[in-house]
Amino acid sequence: MRQKLTILIILSLLALAGCGGLGTDKAKELELKEKELALKEKELELTNKNPKADDSNKKEKSEKTETPKPLKKVEPPSGATVAIINASDVVARSQPSLTAKKVALLKKGQKVYVIGVSDNLVVWEGESYTMKNVQLENGQKGWVLNRFIDEN
Repeated sequence: MRQKLTILIILSLLALAGCGGLGTDKAKELELKEKELALKEKELELTNKNPKADDSNKKEKSEKTETPKPLKKVEPPSGATVAIINASDVVARSQPSLTAKKVALLKKGQKVYVIGVSDNLVVWEGESYTMKNVQLENGQKGWVLNRFIDEN
């Protein structure tokens, strides 16, 4: 694939060099094509460095991170506050960041135990929020945007 892009760039350069008398519109068109090919080559290089990069959107859409069925309920952590998830398909993450690994998918009405709050603010849809460290009834822990938690 990289060789094809390189060949296309070389051909574009040759065509650009040979179009001296064709007018500036044709030269500009070829120059734009050359730039487009150069951008595609850079994108390909980045993809080759990180092969998962081009599939990230596909994986994110198809990735289903679901909360495992509770095998057993564990005791609520000492000092925790009971809370309810107020939206469907809320993602719990491994760290208090919107880019951290997804660890669970929470459902509307699901009970969680709030065991902590992040120090940093996270911006989501133009608003700033903290993230809350929660423990699920099965003992699994994660971080959830406080917008999606209603504490009792």
